[in-house]
Amino acid sequence: MFTNEILGVFFFGGICILCIYAADMLARIHDVDLDSVVKEKCYYAGTPLEARGPDVAVIPAALLVPGVTMREAVEADLPDIQSLLFEIFQEPQFNDKTQGHTLWERMQERYQADSQKNLKDFWGPDPVRRYAVVLHDSASQNLIGVAWILAKDGVSTVGELNKLYLQADYRGKGLGKRVLTLMLSQAKALGFTTLYLITGRELTSAIALYKGFGFIEVDQERYHNSPNSIAMELPLVA
Repeated sequence: MFTNEILGVFFFGGICILCIYAADMLARIHDVDLDSVVKEKCYYAGTPLEARGPDVAVIPAALLVPGVTMREAVEADLPDIQSLLFEIFQEPQFNDKTQGHTLWERMQERYQADSQKNLKDFWGPDPVRRYAVVLHDSASQNLIGVAWILAKDGVSTVGELNKLYLQADYRGKGLGKRVLTLMLSQAKALGFTTLYLITGRELTSAIALYKGFGFIEVDQERYHNSPNSIAMELPLVA
């Protein structure tokens, strides 16, 4: 009888240990799956990430201008962003034939080849290390500008100024400088030590703006290989 009780205790203890081990394994599997699901949802469905790193949501008041609102972009802004970009890309400076295909034609080809391009560009290769803003006219609430920075990849400290566009009526008023100032500040907050960009050779005003902030032209094959574009780079000092 005593032997049977001992065997029962060992048997029950063994079952408990197996249950604990199984629960631990399930938790580990669940964590792994949860991480991948969260990242996938953030990339494709815009689910907010809890681990966003530094707080980059607050836009300094000094960077705001009368008549224009600026806030952090969300995935729901993408249809308006694409409409704004297509409107801008039809302007004369984007349709210079001296470089072969116009920038507008090249952009159309890219978007037609990949219907998810804007979404992929928005989240980038690392959904945690990214920042995007949209600008609206305060009176009409129309979208008039967009800018975002992304990680070059999932591991490096190199960031990309992927977009900085303003509607024609809002250029030449210092707004581009304010937006770029914000993006550089957030790039540092996200841990990037270098920021690069690719821009069309025909966009002389934009190139002048970037040079004014210290960007220098570098070998474009380092980031992008196109005779119609130039690559620019800026080391970020803390």
